[in-house]
Amino acid sequence: MPHRQFPMARERLLVARTIIEITKVLQRTYANPGEPLGATRELLFVGMCVFIGHLENRPMSASKVARFLEIPRTTALRRLHKLIKRGLVRRSGRFYYVNEAELNKRADASIPKVLQAVIQVGEQLSKGKPKAA
Repeated sequence: MPHRQFPMARERLLVARTIIEITKVLQRTYANPGEPLGATRELLFVGMCVFIGHLENRPMSASKVARFLEIPRTTALRRLHKLIKRGLVRRSGRFYYVNEAELNKRADASIPKVLQAVIQVGEQLSKGKPKAA
């Protein structure tokens, strides 16, 4: 069996499937219709950085987003501008915040799906806990 070549193959498989499922849900929720996943992956991560900063009451600047994601600042600025154009992010001075009304409107459909994916993987992982080394 090829999967035996990987330590914790079952767990790794579950995590990989969950990451893909969550990414697809976020893609359908926040990307423009028909936009390919590759084109929005970085945009989703930049948006998540802004969201993290907003929720932690530590808003992100373009430089902070760039450092957090290890991407060029110019790339972070382009993605932030695109998020502003889509109405998902707003800028105040040098800091970026989520547009709560728009995010909440879109999240109503996606959050239950994301939580379900996380719950399912948690249940599957707890069924066959790996033995301690």
